[in-house]
Amino acid sequence: MMMPGICFLRQTWNFSQDIYIYISSGWNCYYTVLHIIVAIAAAVRLLKLVIQSSASTVANPCNYICNLMPII
Repeated sequence: MMMPGICFLRQTWNFSQDIYIYISSGWNCYYTVLHIIVAIAAAVRLLKLVIQSSASTVANPCNYICNLMPII
């Protein structure tokens, strides 16, 4: 018996080799392999941008903190 809201992957053996994701509530989510790969690539690219934008703050946190402090 499946738990509500849990999805599992099942590889089908048709020509296009699609991956089907079934949700236990009875709804079917249909994703092709290409959609999953594009989503992963977009997530990795976004993560790289976030890391690059915060790298200067991590490298020298005093610049970030001192810019927030009022000038005395």
